[in-house]
Amino acid sequence: MLNSNGTVKSQKDIEALLTSKGISKEDEIATYCTKGIRSAHMSLILNMAGYTKAKNYDASFYEWAGDNHLDVVK
Repeated sequence: MLNSNGTVKSQKDIEALLTSKGISKEDEIATYCTKGIRSAHMSLILNMAGYTKAKNYDASFYEWAGDNHLDVVK
């Protein structure tokens, strides 16, 4: 979602990228990372690009991996 200079890609470029992956603005999208900081940024970018069903899993992998009832696959 970022250009090589660190700026956010245009909405047109984001839409083209996601459409090529079969993702539409009507899809629910969950962003996650290790702690939820980078994924919060991604969720914001997606929402600003019109993907309003994009949500951040704020506890992200730390919470998931800490729950023995949930699978973690390497």
